[in-house]
Amino acid sequence: MTIDIPNPTEHNQWYPFANRPLPPEVEGQAVNPAVIPVFDAVRLPPSARFVVVGAGVHGLSSAYHLAMYLERTGKGSGSDVVLIDKQGPGAGATGLACGCIRNLYMTGPLHAIL
Repeated sequence: MTIDIPNPTEHNQWYPFANRPLPPEVEGQAVNPAVIPVFDAVRLPPSARFVVVGAGVHGLSSAYHLAMYLERTGKGSGSDVVLIDKQGPGAGATGLACGCIRNLYMTGPLHAIL
């Protein structure tokens, strides 16, 4: 007895390979729309000592806590931290990211390892 298993790429909304559009082309070469040409990029401010890439929940939290740490310790201020993202704060799909956020519940075996 065999069971037919459907190809996930044919029906999964996250992998619509059959219907996805071809990437745009410039002079016959495929162009990645997520890449910003250097001449279109905005220069970072001179005060930027730290750059956090990604304005999702982790990036926003990292930038905020880094700025608070710098101010609290007298090592800098919030203007030393720059947050960049290809779209905008919270615009991405954090729910589809590889990681997850959860409370750390310490157990006996875990406590021994850490």
